[in-house]
Amino acid sequence: GLPVFITGDFNVNYRYDHKVQYKNFPFARLGAIGTHSAYQRLNLANIPKSKGTHGDGSRLIDYVRYTNSSSV
Repeated sequence: GLPVFITGDFNVNYRYDHKVQYKNFPFARLGAIGTHSAYQRLNLANIPKSKGTHGDGSRLIDYVRYTNSSSV
């Protein structure tokens, strides 16, 4: 019943991945096993499109995913 966290640099831009939902990319693949994206929870509200997690670029490639969203 405890939440599980998955973190990593998945080298896939979350903004693109969330939009396209390609079956082998993290959004669809990890979503299929019941994890949720911290970016979804934040709704990207505090992350301008010009900012990212990859150097000076705008790509969000560092992910935090979690299970059991009621406990997080």
